[in-house]
Amino acid sequence: MKTLTFFLITICSTFAMQAQNIRNDKLYRIQNANEDCAYVNSKGDTIVPFGKYLLCQDSIIKEIGFVYSNHGIFCINSQGIELFEVFNYDNGPDYPAQGLFRIIKDGKIGYANMHGKVVIEPKFKCAWPFEKGKAKVSYNCDINKKGEYNFWEGGDWFYIDRKGKKISKPIK
Repeated sequence: MKTLTFFLITICSTFAMQAQNIRNDKLYRIQNANEDCAYVNSKGDTIVPFGKYLLCQDSIIKEIGFVYSNHGIFCINSQGIELFEVFNYDNGPDYPAQGLFRIIKDGKIGYANMHGKVVIEPKFKCAWPFEKGKAKVSYNCDINKKGEYNFWEGGDWFYIDRKGKKISKPIK
């Protein structure tokens, strides 16, 4: 009985260690002669194949990375799984501000952290980056275009905290 118990503990420990290694594996960007990109893991297995994305921004993905397609900029994790679309700012992914960056879902803006976790679900039509612990947001602003740039006008604006809780009355 002791031998069987030891054997089962050893097997379970081995599987747990292998699962931990898979979760902690990094992705490494590779490019071919056509400058197409792909990601492989430390074993050399292709996780994100050539041609799936137009551009792979990060050379190593430890936790999250950013990739570009014809449909937007996406955040992927170290297993190559798309987590969400990222707000496009200045022709690239939104800059993190106070550990959060803006994301998009169904045309609405929310926020995620640098671990790839959505911390404020996308529900705002317009939303600025966080500054001094708060972000200015609106459910009903107008999105207008001037040349190649979009800008926000009108709407009822207010501030939220890092949990998405409203912390001020509407701002004109």
